[in-house]
Amino acid sequence: MYTKENIPDVYLPGWEIFAINSTTIPRSIKLSKWALGKFSKGGVKMHTVLDLSGSIPDSIYITDSRWHDRNFLDVYESYKWAIYTMDKAYADYEALYRMHLNGTYFVTRTKATIKYDVVDNTIHLSGYIS
Repeated sequence: MYTKENIPDVYLPGWEIFAINSTTIPRSIKLSKWALGKFSKGGVKMHTVLDLSGSIPDSIYITDSRWHDRNFLDVYESYKWAIYTMDKAYADYEALYRMHLNGTYFVTRTKATIKYDVVDNTIHLSGYIS
């Protein structure tokens, strides 16, 4: 998909970029009692990690539709020196901190209720950006 496209003024040799998202697939409770979801509707949820340099998913994890997206980060082991992008449903600060300790970078929107202080506003990738 994006392997041949350059991002202007950014060079990240050896880095991988991933997108994490999920989709809910509706199921009939009469046919699939195991797929019980929210509000007595049936469904399964497919959590996908997509490698943005190609069109094949890196990882797929299937759960019932009641399973919240943020729980996925507890079972997924992120790659070191990789960048992950995800929506705010994945904003589990303990899990994101574990990713940080692993040497993984992530981009996500924050929840409206977040309380924070800016500690440092410099970018620490200067050795990797040309």
